[in-house]
Order: sequence, then C-alpha cells, then structure tokens
Amino acid sequence: MSEPMKSHEILPSENPDDNGEHTNTLAASSMDESSSESNSESDDEVQEALELKTLESELSRSPSNYDLHVKYIKLLRKLGEIDKLRQARESMSEIFPLTPTMWQEWAKDETTLSSRPEAIAAIEKIYERGASDYMSVPLWCDYLNFMQEHEPSIRECSAAGVSKARNLFERALTAAGLHFSEGIKIWENYREFEQAICLTIEDSDTEGKEKQIQRIRNIFHRQLSVPLADMNSSLHAYKVWEVELGSNLDVNSGDLEGISTHVASAYKKALEMYNARVDLEEQISKSGVPDRERLPLFKRYLKFEESTGDPARVQILYERAITEFPISSDLWIDYTHYLEKMLKVGNVLKEAISRATRNCPWVGELWVRRLLCLERVHASEDEISLVFEKALQCSFSSYEEYLDLFLTRLDGLRRRISMAGEMQVFDYAVVRDTFQEICKSWLRFEREFGTLEDYDYAVQKVSPRLEELRMFNLQQECKTVATIGDSEHSSKKKAREKRKPISNLLDDQSPLKRLKDIKDSSQKGAKKDDDKGQDVSTTTCVEETVANAEMMDSRNEQPKEQNMHGKAKEQNMHEMPKYTDQCTAFMSNLDLKVNYEDIRKFFSDVGGVQSIRILKDRETGKSRGLAYVDFCDDAHLEAAVAKNRQWLLKKKISIARSDPSRSKKQSGTRHRADRDGPQIPTGENASIKGRDNDGIQLKGKNTFAVPRNVRPLGFTANKPKADEEDEKPKSNDEFRNMLLKK
Repeated sequence: MSEPMKSHEILPSENPDDNGEHTNTLAASSMDESSSESNSESDDEVQEALELKTLESELSRSPSNYDLHVKYIKLLRKLGEIDKLRQARESMSEIFPLTPTMWQEWAKDETTLSSRPEAIAAIEKIYERGASDYMSVPLWCDYLNFMQEHEPSIRECSAAGVSKARNLFERALTAAGLHFSEGIKIWENYREFEQAICLTIEDSDTEGKEKQIQRIRNIFHRQLSVPLADMNSSLHAYKVWEVELGSNLDVNSGDLEGISTHVASAYKKALEMYNARVDLEEQISKSGVPDRERLPLFKRYLKFEESTGDPARVQILYERAITEFPISSDLWIDYTHYLEKMLKVGNVLKEAISRATRNCPWVGELWVRRLLCLERVHASEDEISLVFEKALQCSFSSYEEYLDLFLTRLDGLRRRISMAGEMQVFDYAVVRDTFQEICKSWLRFEREFGTLEDYDYAVQKVSPRLEELRMFNLQQECKTVATIGDSEHSSKKKAREKRKPISNLLDDQSPLKRLKDIKDSSQKGAKKDDDKGQDVSTTTCVEETVANAEMMDSRNEQPKEQNMHGKAKEQNMHEMPKYTDQCTAFMSNLDLKVNYEDIRKFFSDVGGVQSIRILKDRETGKSRGLAYVDFCDDAHLEAAVAKNRQWLLKKKISIARSDPSRSKKQSGTRHRADRDGPQIPTGENASIKGRDNDGIQLKGKNTFAVPRNVRPLGFTANKPKADEEDEKPKSNDEFRNMLLKK
C-alpha cells in the first residue's frame, strides 16, 4: 500500500530526478504567486493612501468642489475609515445637499455598526435629513422598513409605536404617494403594516377586529382613487382581500361589479387620469435619453399638470424633476414661482426656496426670493441678516444680481422701519452698514472684473458717499462722548444735591438778607452764563455745531435773558462738541455765498484741512462772512495764514490765527465790568449819564436806597422844596417799608 501512495505523491515520469525537479518548480511557482498577490495588495494600499492624502489636500484648498467630496466619501467608504467617513459626510452636507443614494448608504452603514437605542435615534435623523433634501420613494421605503424592524415600540405594536408608524406612513404618502410610477410601493407597504396589526388582534375582540379591517379597506379605497402605475394589479389585490373576508366578487374579471358605487366611480376617474399621463410618463422614463432632451420633456409634462389645476400633483412632479436635475436653475425658479402663486403656504415655500439656494447658490434671483419669503413669514431680523450674509459669499455672474440683492435688503429694512412697533427698537445703523457694504461691493466687483474706466467711475460715485458716512459716524461718536459726559455731570450734581441739607432758611431770613442773597446769586448766575457763553455758539453749521470763544464778542445778551434760558443753554452746551482752536485759522470778510467746498478748494494747495465751520446767523440762517478752519498741525496753519488778503469769490479775505487766550481775556474784562456795575460819574452834576455793558443809558439822580443822614450825590441847597421833600433822607421804618413794598 505504501508504493501506490508514493506513486500518487510523485507525478509519473521516467526519470526520478526530473520528478523531483518538477516538484520544486511547482513549489517555487506557488510561492511566487502568493508573494506577487501580497505585493499587489500592498501596492494598492499605498496607492489608496496616497490618493486619500491628495483628496484631503485638494479639499482643504477647494472646499466647495462637489466632485472632490463625492470621490473622498467613496474612497473612505472603501477603506472602512468610519470616523473620517462620518466627518466627510457631515462636511459635505453643510455645503451641498446629498443625493438619495448617498443618504441611503449613510443610513445603511450606520445600521450595520450598531443597533443600540441611541444609534437608532441617530439613524432616524439621517433618514429625516435625507427626505428633506430630495423626494425619493426608495429612500422613504428604506426609512419605513428601518423603523418597523429596529424601533422597539413599533416592533412590539404598542399603542404609541403604532401611532408613530401611522404618522410616518401618512407623511410618506403626502411626500411621494402621488408618484406615478413608484408611489404604489408606499401604499403596499402601508397596507402590509396594517394587515400585520390585524393579525395580532384576537378573534374575540370583534369590535377591534372590525375597526382594523375598515382601516385597511379605507387604504385600498384611497389607493384606487389615485392614478398610479399597475392599477389593475391594485384592483385585483383589493378583490382578493375582500373575498378572503367573505365578499362575493369575481377575482379574475377586471370589471367593477360588486364594488361600492363611490369606489368604482373614483377608480374610473383615476383610470382616465392614468390614460392621459401614461404617454408622458413613458417619455420621461426612457433609458438612454440624454438629460438635455429629458428636461424639456419634464417641462412639457409640468405644463400639462398645471393645466389640470391640481397643485398637489404639480408639486410632486416638480419634486421628481429637481431630483433628476438638481442644478437646473430655471427649474428651481419655475418651482418657487409656482409655489408663490398657487400654494402660498409659508413653511412649504420657505423650505423650497432654502433648498433652491443650496442647489443653485450662484443664482441671485433665488436669494432675492428667499429674502422676500422670510419677510412674508415675519422671520426675525437675525435670520434675515444671516441669509443675506450667506448670499454675499456666493459668486454671481453679474453686478445686477448684487444690486438686486442689496436693493431687496434695503427695501426690507425700510418696510421694517415703517412697521408699527418696530420703529422704537430698530437699529438704524443696519441701514447705514448695508449701504456702505453696497459701495464696497461695487468697488470690489469693478476692481476684479471691470475695466479701469469702470473702476474709476465707481470710485467717483462711491467716494463722496463713503465720506459722508464717515463724517456722520464721527458726529455720532462726538454725541456719544458728550452724552456720557452729561450723564456723569448730572450724576455728580445729584450727588451734591443729596448731600445738601434741606431747609427753609430763606423763609427765616430778614428782607435785607434775602435781597442780598438774590443780588449775589443773580451776579453769579450771570457770570456763570457768560463763562458758558464762551464755548456755546449762537450760529449753526452744516457740518458741525460750532462753539468758540471769539464768537462771543458779537453777542450782547441781557443778564435777565441769560437767567431765564440758563438751563436750555446748559443743555445745548453738552450736546455741542468743544473746540480749543489751538490750530485754527479765522477767516473774515467772506462773500456770503461762500460754502464749504469753496473754502476747501481755496486751501487745496495748503492741505491739512480737518474741519470747516462757517458761522451763520441764528435767526436767518444766512452766512455772517466768518469761518473757522481747523488744520492738522502748525505747518499747514502757517501756510494757510500766508494766503491772507487773497481773493475768494470777488472779495479779498482776511486770514489770521485764532487766539482763544486773547478772546478769553477780553471776555473776562467784560465779565468783571458786568460784575462791578457801570462807572457812574460823581460830583456836583446831579444827572448821571453813562452806558452799561448792555448799552442801556442811565439818567437821573442816584437817590435809590439812600440811608438816613447821607445826602444823595449831586444834592444842593438850591433845589426846590418839592424836590427837597423827595430827596429827604429816609428813616429806618420808611426804608424798610420801601423795600418790602410790592
């Protein structure tokens, strides 16, 4: 037995040496094959690793490349990189909508990894997200099957689970139940689910059994009233089911004998609709037809459905079309326009336009419609602003699209401002920022795509507007600083008033004491108002509100008027910016027609002009022929003063350096004169003539409040007796009665 075994081990050959050599050759060849296979596998792994790194590098540089995302996900799925695959899918979903097939693959991959409750909830969210991107019957069927197999409450047929499943089936019918060629799959799945529940009900529960049978019958009736593919098979299934329940129907015949009248009538109507659409369905379902030919066929089908007047069927057909042609901007525009005109359902339209901008972000008209839709559904300002910012990040094909987008945004802001209740809380800075963004976007567009002439024209148009916005912002900052200072001043003043004891000392004082206090307070109030008047201007300025000490030389206000309007002047002082005039030129003898642009051109060769203040009359608003020009440094100021006695608009003007210290000295001298009173001559001349600082002539005798035993100024013995009686010294009682007399 051993020899035959050896003969089988060694291949037949006349030379034993040849057999041994042949055996070694076979062994060597097998080793070479295995080593070559291992080498080829290692080479494939190296190649895939290099390809993976290349795709990651390209995606980092071009994150908006759709094809790179698809290739990257396919390679990660092949390599089994689960964590990277999840991250890649999430990253792509943030930028682009995924196809139904990609959502199905994602859900199936997650299902094979884990069946824990938390994993089931996550997979359910994946199916929900996929159903919101595109309408797909296979995706809905996978979703329904997954929930029936893995959701514990539905699998156990609990009351909550059955209710959840029925709601999901109704959503699926609403989304895809009218799909002409594939909608029948959802109807059949729904019936099978309800029939499975019927089997779980015991025969003793007659009422529950009959209720469930009626539920299944209603699903059959609803299905038979919809024009779907293979309607004859649906009618046959219904007859078979009714026969199983004991009905007397001819299953093999295609007639409607024995079926209730309303069901037969609905079926006939659905059959007519089916016959009217079957040719159109065959045309769009042909295989091998290029997309450029299928899209017109879909549009022809859509026109037919729109002519029938059934919005639900039109919407389903639009969803089928955009699933086939997701980046057809014309299709999305027609779809959103139809929803705006016919359905007018805010949430449906909002969701559809949002999907449109995700599929075709380069179409400005879709972003404009999205902004208008958000305004119609009364979306918040934050949501509208976020959508507007996203739109600006897209690349449109023409500047008209950018212009329409900005105008739509500005119109929306204007309408929001005018709305009742919004005016008090609306931030007007949003309008200014949006307008400023328009100017910058125009410049950026012309710089990148336009010619040099186009860019120069844009700069010429935009620069003045941007300068106005800059000046306005500076004024707002000045007002903010003044308001802060005013609030601090008022808070300190309130604190001082709280520290003062409250008393009625004035009521306890004598009349002479009260008179002295009133006189002192009036003098202090007049001095305080005059000091404030050094910084407060009575003129108005178009660019800025001017306050300067030198202007006070032209003011001659009575102390009484100052006391009456002290509070108003103090409030205006806090609202006006302060000018130190440390580097300022004072211009006089100006033509009354001179404006700010004329002065700016006059000093164009000097440069360094920071602000111009033309003094105008408070009553008439006309120019007074005076102006202040602030310069950035002394060098520019000296160059400006050197232009003294030059001509400006047919008048030789005077230019001098503004000296605020001299103005303060003059103002201080005038204040001391006001405080000390007019200089009254004394001597034999009894009549007093002079003028006080307010220009009022004083005449008469200085006999007011002359105390006892003191002769009045200019009193002589040659006066008539009548005059002597009038000028007789007063007694203490007479003097008191005179003061207290009202």
